[in-house]
Amino acid sequence: MRKRRVETDPAGSAARRSFLQSAALGGLLAGSGSLVAPGPAHAQGTAGEDALQRVIKNKQINIAVVIYPPLTIKQGGELSGTFIEAAKWLAKQMDVTPSFVESEFGTFIAAIQSGRADIALAGAYASVPRALAVDFSKNVMWFGISALVRKADEKKWKTIEDADQPGIRFIQAEGTAIQKQLSQTLKKAKLVSTAPGTQSTNMALEVLSNRADVYVEDDWLVKKNVEQHKGRLIEMPAYADKPWNLSAVSWAVAKGQSSMLNVLNVAIDRMTDNNMFQQWDEKYGAHWSYKKESFYQSTKG
Repeated sequence: MRKRRVETDPAGSAARRSFLQSAALGGLLAGSGSLVAPGPAHAQGTAGEDALQRVIKNKQINIAVVIYPPLTIKQGGELSGTFIEAAKWLAKQMDVTPSFVESEFGTFIAAIQSGRADIALAGAYASVPRALAVDFSKNVMWFGISALVRKADEKKWKTIEDADQPGIRFIQAEGTAIQKQLSQTLKKAKLVSTAPGTQSTNMALEVLSNRADVYVEDDWLVKKNVEQHKGRLIEMPAYADKPWNLSAVSWAVAKGQSSMLNVLNVAIDRMTDNNMFQQWDEKYGAHWSYKKESFYQSTKG
């Protein structure tokens, strides 16, 4: 006979009930306004099954993540980082077990659509093309974009547009939003696309070793690589104080999963209100932006 689970934390149980009740109520209200076209059948459930109810029933939530330090770090088979902390907090509030599905920026959507993952905490930009395939949560944070070059090239280019010249090699990993943005922006320069999941440190080394000329990445990671290679790599002058462009990072669920989406939105509000993201960032040595700021909107700087 299966033993009944005994609750040993009444205060925590009450908090979880409050969290889920507010999320469920919001989900019902959000879902009552309009119909959303259903996504593909879930591999782990029947077609049209509600993802939130499946998670509660199975006592497990499958979470797609992308290795992107320090949001998601993998060392010795162990996962950590700001988004892993957030995922564990969310699972605890829901009283379920988190199970992580490692993905890439180019494949996390497929993980959700196939049902291998119930949600994605991938650190991905909420773009219009992606929103055609999945439903995004409210914004979690914002990334500004910058560019890294060799110190020896400091006076050659001040902006991305300056460096868009024949023979100049830009580098970025295949499948990322930045890679797609560069493919649309660059007119003359060559775009070198590395394997999906290539780490920031490795792409910085490609520039340092003269196998690429410009590495475009989120502002914080550019500054981190410059610090690690002080005197040999620099940030493009136009973006040193204000990065180029502003992109929101959001979490995602399969199309039409309004109840699960609302749980994510309630969780984001709770974590934001209590400065939990900033506390986790401090733990892992990160400094992302959690409020909108003024950014350059042009490659001209």
